[in-house]
Amino acid sequence: MKNILVVLAIASLISLGFVLNNSKSDKSDNKIQFNETTETEYPVIVELFTSQGCSSCPSADKVLKEIVDNTETNGKPIYGLSFHVSYWNYLGWKDPYSKESFTDRQHTYGAFMRARSIYTPQMIVNGIDQFVGSSRSQAFHNIKKHLAIPKPDKVLISNVQIEDRKAIINFSIDSELEKSLINFALVERNLKNYVPRGENSGRELSHDNVVRNFETRGFSESGKVELDIPKDLVLANSSIVVYTQNPLNYTVLGAHKYDLSSI
Repeated sequence: MKNILVVLAIASLISLGFVLNNSKSDKSDNKIQFNETTETEYPVIVELFTSQGCSSCPSADKVLKEIVDNTETNGKPIYGLSFHVSYWNYLGWKDPYSKESFTDRQHTYGAFMRARSIYTPQMIVNGIDQFVGSSRSQAFHNIKKHLAIPKPDKVLISNVQIEDRKAIINFSIDSELEKSLINFALVERNLKNYVPRGENSGRELSHDNVVRNFETRGFSESGKVELDIPKDLVLANSSIVVYTQNPLNYTVLGAHKYDLSSI
């Protein structure tokens, strides 16, 4: 009997250890870390549709910040874009970073994906995979998947000039899809502000890679585009992100980022 009890005790410990190891592994898998390298990594655009008027959005904003921080550290071609929509503004607080055009962009995605409605927080990875923006595990899974896709477009921002509060972007694109869409985003990091009203009343909210200006154009192999720079934007915390999309299914084809901190 003693031998049987000893065997059962050992089996219980082994089983407990297996459960704990699996639990630890699951937790680790949910961390947004992209330390592995591959020969060719496909650029990944992570679009977050969010709002300061939405109580569920701050957790998604933190996920995007984690993605941005990790990719800055490891040099991965992953570009986070935080689009602040306008449809939460009616609750007594107007999100200072919101634009109707960002709401329109989300509606465009929704129509293509045949969604019954649009919502926040929503993340869309490379134009085709969408999920609740606060889901770190979904973010990790989809970003990893797209990093492994071969043969991206070659998108190059040769230089950016600042004149009269305008960013003049010189770009070139090597694309086989001549009718691809080209998106130009001016994004700003390290933004904070106090929210006195609405669902997040009394909170100070933080945001990274907030889209301050955005423009979409038809395909051109090279050229110049001008984006207005908001008066309160800090150049040292800002970047230009250019990315191409297939107009038929919105798949991201290529991307490049230009940091404005050196200007």
